[in-house]
Amino acid sequence: MQNFKIPEEKKPALEEFKTYIKQNEVTETLEDQLLFRYLYTSNFNKRSALSRIQRLVAWRRDNNIDSILENEVIKKNHDTISRILLYKTHKTDRYGRPCTMFNVGHLNLRHILCRYSTEEIISAHIYYNEYMDKLSREASKNLGVDYVGNATIIDLDGLSLSRHMNLKAMSIFKEMILIHTYYYPETCDVIYVVNYPPIFNFFWNFIQPWMTTLQKQKLKRIPRPAMLLAYFKAEDLPKIYGGSCECEGGCVPGKAINEKTSAFTDVLTVHGGSAENVELPIASGETIGWYFSTLDREIDFKVLFVQQGKEVETVMQKHVSTQNSLESGKWKAGADGMMRLVFDNSKSSWGSCSVSYEVKIAKGGEELEEEEEWSVCLKKE
Repeated sequence: MQNFKIPEEKKPALEEFKTYIKQNEVTETLEDQLLFRYLYTSNFNKRSALSRIQRLVAWRRDNNIDSILENEVIKKNHDTISRILLYKTHKTDRYGRPCTMFNVGHLNLRHILCRYSTEEIISAHIYYNEYMDKLSREASKNLGVDYVGNATIIDLDGLSLSRHMNLKAMSIFKEMILIHTYYYPETCDVIYVVNYPPIFNFFWNFIQPWMTTLQKQKLKRIPRPAMLLAYFKAEDLPKIYGGSCECEGGCVPGKAINEKTSAFTDVLTVHGGSAENVELPIASGETIGWYFSTLDREIDFKVLFVQQGKEVETVMQKHVSTQNSLESGKWKAGADGMMRLVFDNSKSSWGSCSVSYEVKIAKGGEELEEEEEWSVCLKKE
């Protein structure tokens, strides 16, 4: 629902619902736009909408949500976490929707999760939802509509399996999605996704079962950041995305961060009866790290070190099943040569296999992520 006014033909249903919830002992004063959002996301099923409203009222009461923006401890916690989680509010889009910039690609999840508890991160997330809802209400009055949701630009430049595929982080992200579903329906109008690498499909396949159909429809993949000018005025869009805005301190948090260890990330299609290789040069003293997941079919995998035409099997061939499990490993080179990662689908006569993978080369003295954190089984729900 974009900048919506409650349709005249739906107002009788809304009035009927207001009577219905009072009959079911919901005595709190709730705005028409809020009730309508719950009706809309419940497909105008009164019983379902009532159940969700009752859950909302109890949640807000039990967690003191109405006063969260005045809580100095939570505010201070949020302001600190938002800088580390790399998100901030930034002007509006062409529809007048308050906008958030979220630099997901440069998140250091290991650092964040070691420093803050799940409760602190969720508390900061709720605080931000309340703040954005406040901005949306103000924008709604200025636009003369019942409610305008917010917009978010998510920048995935730097997204990787090694830094972003984490069970605890995924659990927190799932809880955030459910908070939106239950307590903030239709507050987010659109999510613009920019700079997304092929590996994004792996993450998308993993998280979309947690989302409603309406939530999935809000995601817009923008192939080139400059195409955001179709949705933002130039003066409201950061210069790095093709606009002209240059806020003091930067429009997008953490965008100036440079990775000292670069990653080669892609999605590989290995046809039935064949094998595909990923090759990278490596110098003596450097360490190669790999992370991959088969998306739809079992496959065989091995790693070779090649020097002057001679192959040395550094990782023996192993059979990898398809359970959304993340395979990982690393190997340090004692001489200059070529690393060859072999994804072998020759045992399948017809079925292709898709592999999301990432390969990193760390120079001598640099550290790769500890692989035990990532070699966990992530089963489909």
